[in-house]
Amino acid sequence: MISEWNGILDRSQYMAVMNISGIVFAAVMVTIISVLN
Repeated sequence: MISEWNGILDRSQYMAVMNISGIVFAAVMVTIISVLN
């Protein structure tokens, strides 16, 4: 049970980090494009 919960938490934390980094990356790209234009 405990190991299963740890796996679920690790997976959700990994997904959250990926989503946050993706949003930050997209924001940076939009900023760069708007500055270049």
